[in-house]
Order: sequence, then C-alpha cells, then structure tokens
Amino acid sequence: MTTIVVWVGVDSHGPSSAYIASDSRISWNFQNRTDTWNHGRKTFASARYPDVAGYWGDVLFPVVTLSQFFANLDSGVVAQKGSLSNRRFQALEQLLRLSFAKMPDRQRRPFAVVYASRDGDGMEGAFHIRTVSWSADEGWTRKKLRLPTSSGAIHLWGSGAAIAQIHLTKWSTSTEGGTSRAVYSALIDGLRSGADPQSGGPPQLVGLYRIGPGRSFGTVVGRERFLNGLPVAARSIQGEIEWRNELFERVSGRTRIRLPSAQRHVLPINSADKASE
Repeated sequence: MTTIVVWVGVDSHGPSSAYIASDSRISWNFQNRTDTWNHGRKTFASARYPDVAGYWGDVLFPVVTLSQFFANLDSGVVAQKGSLSNRRFQALEQLLRLSFAKMPDRQRRPFAVVYASRDGDGMEGAFHIRTVSWSADEGWTRKKLRLPTSSGAIHLWGSGAAIAQIHLTKWSTSTEGGTSRAVYSALIDGLRSGADPQSGGPPQLVGLYRIGPGRSFGTVVGRERFLNGLPVAARSIQGEIEWRNELFERVSGRTRIRLPSAQRHVLPINSADKASE
C-alpha cells in the first residue's frame, strides 16, 4: 500500500502552497510471502500547469494512467493554458473512467487519486484539493477537500496513515506544530519507524507555490538524494530542482547542506516535556 499526506502552507494572506508527499514502497503478496520494492513512483507534477497528484491503493492502474495524463497535459492536448483547475480535474476523472472501463474485471482493484491544483497566480490565486476513487463496493467517488485556515495536514491515506498520524500528533503538539515541516517530518518519522511493513523507501514530494507550475522536489535522507523515488547518483546537479531534507529545510542538491538563505528548522521540543522541566 502506501503512506500519503496532503497539506497546505498558510501565511497571513491565506494558503500559499500545497504539497503531496508519500513513501516509495510497492508490495506484492504471493503464496504467503510479501515482496517489496522501494523505488516505485507515487507522486506526479506538471511542468506546464499548476497541478500535482498522488495515489494510494492499487499501483498498476494509477501509476500508468497518471503518467499518461501528465504527459498529455504537458503536451497541450488535455487543457488550454489558463483553463480552470476544475476542468483539468474533470479531464483526469474522464480519462480514469474511460481507461478503467477497459481493464479486465479480474485486474480491477480499489485505488484513489489526490489532485492538488491552483487557479490564478500570486495573491489572487486559489488552491484546490480534490480526490477521485474507485472501489467495488462504492463505485466512483469524488470529493473536494476543505482547506485549513492554518498550515497543516488536510488528510492522510494508505496503510501507514495511522502510524503517520501518531507522529503527526507528536509534532503538532510540539514547538514546531502548525508548520509544513511538522507534517513532512511526521511522514519521515513514520517511515523510519518501520511500523507499517507496506510503507517504506525514500520520501517523494511534489507541490505548488503561488506562482508557477507544479514542482517535483528532490529529497535528501542522510547523505542520499532521491527524485520521484529513485536515487540520484549524478555528481553535478543541473536544472532548477529544489531539494528538501528530513526537516524540510531547503538544501543544496550537490552538498546536501542547508542553503545559506534557507530558514533553519530544528527538532521539536514537546510541550509536555518542556512543562515538566
């Protein structure tokens, strides 16, 4: 399965960013044995539109179809530049329904997609979080999630959601509560714990700012670098990829060290522990 979380960053003007983060583990159960692979892609970002997505549940159908959708979106055959985010989400749902209808019945398994997008740019921009899912019991379901008034998680999904929620509660009640770094670091702590055997591997991260298209962030864990779940071995890092470490600090993709201009983040002091000192 998966551990996946979506959250927004909120400043004095309202929502300023939206993120989706997940693990990278794919699991197969066969004859009382579980095989795992820790480099499956679970998050996607458009290079042309302010749209990002992730999935949980079944792997094969959503990973293939989302790859196709975002390639077609960036090619300009899905939506016009400046189209409303709801139109792009509707195009995704239509593609999912059409493609899924052609899947063999025996290969249909429940899955869900979370889709974060933005209408407009700058201070006038508006963020939207929507989901679309299918299961044999409920059929097709779509939802639009309400955005919080302060920085924090909107929802957790997947087999590791309960584990991540335990760590999120710890972070939320600490000195670092109410920040984007608290949500991301809680996901990292949940993965490190190993409490959910179906979640693991490096974290994946995509997101949106007030300006620009979707972003795929590089993640740094210890001294290792990853992008879209895969290790990055190149000695020289090209392009404009933004890198984040376990504390959600902006770091150099080359040195893995926090950028001089980046805000320093620290491990939290739990409010209960502080009170007992």
